[in-house]
Amino acid sequence: MARLFFITLMCGISLIIGPFGTSCSAEPISLALSREVMDVDTFFSGGSVTIKGQIPSDDDVALEILGPVVDGLYDVKGRVGGLWMTRYKVHLGNAPSLYMLLLPPGPQWGDKTAGLGLGVDNLKQSLAFGDSEVSTDDVFNMFVQLKRSEKLYGQAADAVSYGPGANGQKHFTATFKFPSSTTVGTYTIRATPIRSGHLGSAVSRDLTVQEIGFVKLVNELASNRRLIYGFSAVLIALLSGGIMGFIFKGGGSH
Repeated sequence: MARLFFITLMCGISLIIGPFGTSCSAEPISLALSREVMDVDTFFSGGSVTIKGQIPSDDDVALEILGPVVDGLYDVKGRVGGLWMTRYKVHLGNAPSLYMLLLPPGPQWGDKTAGLGLGVDNLKQSLAFGDSEVSTDDVFNMFVQLKRSEKLYGQAADAVSYGPGANGQKHFTATFKFPSSTTVGTYTIRATPIRSGHLGSAVSRDLTVQEIGFVKLVNELASNRRLIYGFSAVLIALLSGGIMGFIFKGGGSH
């Protein structure tokens, strides 16, 4: 009797809340990366990662790449007496160093995901703005423009492709190339399923970007052994000057 009452109660609850829940499937999605570590060396010009997974066949998926959160002080340029110079300094915190949104195939996905809270414009809600004579809207727009120029913020249409799967699932895949300006740290790759205009539960994986070789050595010296770093910089400058002088002197004697 108690079991029958419990089953009846649960069925009643599901009937009550069912019409008000989201229509996105509760089925879990899978997510995997082609690599978990990306090395940055002296000749680093960017590196690619392939993102793969499975979602229910009726769903779409949007992929976000988020860099480590940083706080910074930024210059706001303007004309002063006919000269282009810094007019203000503004503080901006809790900003991802990189943000990219990879969209599913099909038209209008940029507008759809923006309305669901995904995309560059929606980052404004999570940023921390310091006191400034410049409005937060202007600060955010200039910041995004700067990041776009550095190829660190943006979105890509038709970046996700689908393939057939089994058991009511389909495969998705996308490839993203990190720009040469990528900084070290932990990056989050987040996959969010979408069905009938509702977001499902997102799944995330981490990718570590780390320095190796000469780049790592130079940064460690600059951070932890400044005396050695300064001496090495002066020595390299003297040697470079001597070599260049020898080359040009030799060239002028012919």
